[in-house]
Amino acid sequence: MGGATFILSMATLAYGSVTPIALAVNVAALLRFLLEVGLPAALAMVLIRREASFGVVLTASIAASVVGFGLTELAMREIFNYSPYQAIVGNFRSASGDALAAYRQREFFPEDAVLFLSGFFERVAASFMPVLMVIVAGLMFTLSLVMIPRLPAGRATGSTYLLRSLVLPEGLLFLFVASGLASLAPGTLRVIGLNVLGAVVFLYLLQGLAIFRSLLARFGFGPLGVLTAYVTLAILTIYGVALFALFLAGLFDPFFDFRKLKRKENSDESDTD
Repeated sequence: MGGATFILSMATLAYGSVTPIALAVNVAALLRFLLEVGLPAALAMVLIRREASFGVVLTASIAASVVGFGLTELAMREIFNYSPYQAIVGNFRSASGDALAAYRQREFFPEDAVLFLSGFFERVAASFMPVLMVIVAGLMFTLSLVMIPRLPAGRATGSTYLLRSLVLPEGLLFLFVASGLASLAPGTLRVIGLNVLGAVVFLYLLQGLAIFRSLLARFGFGPLGVLTAYVTLAILTIYGVALFALFLAGLFDPFFDFRKLKRKENSDESDTD
């Protein structure tokens, strides 16, 4: 990772534009690559070697990525008077504006829907870009981790990093409660609370999806059954039903441990399934 970053740095300085803004953009890209991806990846490697759980590795990687972006933002503002965050917001506004223009031109959506999307995009750009960035990072690290058991070098981990094994740290419940309370406060604290709450809800959605996948494996669904289950889940997601159910399952999993409920044929009188 360090060698790749060094090579990219030298290439940028040697062949990149010498204008201050171009230099700032290139340096920011390199710092983001090193601190948002490289640092969390190194941390994940250490935790994996210590046989940490999927949930611990995932939350630690996301937290390290957030810290890495914060360090990048502070460094770039101090040294180059340039904000990578504002650049991301500007790119998002530009892309969403182009998409809305295309929708209007092709009459893809009615005008009311376009106006709704316009307001939604503006709210995300103005206040909720952090949670969107956390979601993107979370998906990236999740997909990376679930690949580990499928690689020759990662088969020693067994099923630890399969999606069905995802169990978030129980301490995340306190963050959920704290962010929920902060979202009721006025001003900046409310925006921060809503962003943190959105990130935590996303993580519990992932845990709910892990429970869903675990149940499919537990009851022996074949390829056709799994496909049908996911198509049904996707359809219900359109109406918000699946998202709410997955979130509740993930949130209450520490209390009920849905993946280990006993079967009816078990003779134990304490059977709760």
